[in-house]
Amino acid sequence: MGWRRLPGSQALSILITAAALYSATPQQLPAPRSYGHAQAPSPARGVRPKAVATPNAVAALASALLSVAAPERPVPISPLSNTTLPFRPGRLLVKFRDLDGGNYSQIVDTVNEWAGIDLIKVMAGTGIAVVNVTDGASTQRKAARLAGSELVEWTEMDYLMSGDGSTGSAGWALDKLQAAAVWSGYTFGNCGVAVCHIDSGMPWTNNHWYNPGEYAAFPFVDDDGNGVIDDYFGANFMGGKTNVSWDYNGHGSGTSAVLGGVNNGDSSSQLGVSPKVSIMPCVAMDAALAVPFSAAIACVEWCKNNFENIAAMGGRQRTGIYVAAWGSNSLTDSDALRAVIQRADSRGRTRALFTASAGNTQSPVHVPASLGLSNIVSLTYSDSSDVVRGNTGSWIDVAAPTGSTSDAAAVGGGLAALMVAANPSLTPEQLKAAMRAGVDVLSTTQGKVGSNGRLNALKAFQYLERQGTVQKARATPDQSQQCNPLQVWYPPWPSSRLGCSIGGTNQCWTSYSSQN
Repeated sequence: MGWRRLPGSQALSILITAAALYSATPQQLPAPRSYGHAQAPSPARGVRPKAVATPNAVAALASALLSVAAPERPVPISPLSNTTLPFRPGRLLVKFRDLDGGNYSQIVDTVNEWAGIDLIKVMAGTGIAVVNVTDGASTQRKAARLAGSELVEWTEMDYLMSGDGSTGSAGWALDKLQAAAVWSGYTFGNCGVAVCHIDSGMPWTNNHWYNPGEYAAFPFVDDDGNGVIDDYFGANFMGGKTNVSWDYNGHGSGTSAVLGGVNNGDSSSQLGVSPKVSIMPCVAMDAALAVPFSAAIACVEWCKNNFENIAAMGGRQRTGIYVAAWGSNSLTDSDALRAVIQRADSRGRTRALFTASAGNTQSPVHVPASLGLSNIVSLTYSDSSDVVRGNTGSWIDVAAPTGSTSDAAAVGGGLAALMVAANPSLTPEQLKAAMRAGVDVLSTTQGKVGSNGRLNALKAFQYLERQGTVQKARATPDQSQQCNPLQVWYPPWPSSRLGCSIGGTNQCWTSYSSQN
């Protein structure tokens, strides 16, 4: 979590208290107030001000307290005291007070007027600015000083999270999910359902999304207005090749296969949880599995814009699905991640559900899965014997049968995609409730997660059927067709715009209804 300026009323109370204590015991001032289990730093030094016995010390103490970071939640960790989580030196996330993404010019003007920082970009949906520190000040000190401004709500370093490993899904996992019963009785998935895959990239062999707003349009131009140029098949916020999807380290290949892999007829491939789905790849992870806050947030913003475009062009999906197979157990909270996840759900035509990894090691937190937001499903994993091998805790929603918590997040994303395929109007609350209710309660999972159970896709669908929100298929769903980049969710466009001959096929874009 980052720094915040103390509200004026709280600061005044501290000042009065400090003055009274000074009068009562002039030889020594009390230690500053404790902020959770980490002491709040002075913006200048990051340490507790020394106690002195002069009247000027009271004013100095009050001044220091006015500009330190005050947490909104009860158990924050100050970035200065957190030495276990790395961050990008010289880069900060800044949320300006009372400015949202619609006031982009105001944010730019504000940043440009301040010496020592340069604006990189503004996340339009949240008003979070990504800035570089250019005056030689340490990242920590600059963060604390900026937080002392009346214009700033909070600042946060560009922390590095980590992928939680991916082994790919095994046949036993699909058996425990009873996926085949869902595929034959309810739905095999739908190419008109998109899932935001925030990871290290993915191969073409899995069901791949395709951006109709950019394809067959003008090169080097942001044709669809989503803030990224030429993002034909995905976006890359980690540098390197421009906006193409490939895999830095294999992590994304594994999670995308679990989510929506295809069976190519060889021994190395098998179906994912949702065999028909359009996976929207966004690269936010490097070769060392590091995921910077700024890249993850940029991916959420990019995917949100795409989901909004889908809805505007006739798509029926009302809840965007975001897979976060990564996280950090070194922070208890993040203002930046909290803001972007909430805003993805609250703005525009579409809602947002995040399926997030709970972490492979024991920890009371794993941000963002542990943020406690209603639109996050937190998943740990269990092995072939139903023993929970990942993180445990009541804040975790369910265990998924697979090989890592990264894969568990992908299992959750795949199941959400299947449910949306059956009913594209389902909300994040309905999807989350179905996952928590659709479990096998076992002795090995009891007390390990909030739902006490291991995920069962068939039971999740049966729960929704009892709620009257999905129905069994009238005929056995078509299991022969898988998605390619030409099968998307929009009403058909003119063939001159589509480029229907791409890939040697004459098939053009198809509407959502034709993919059922």
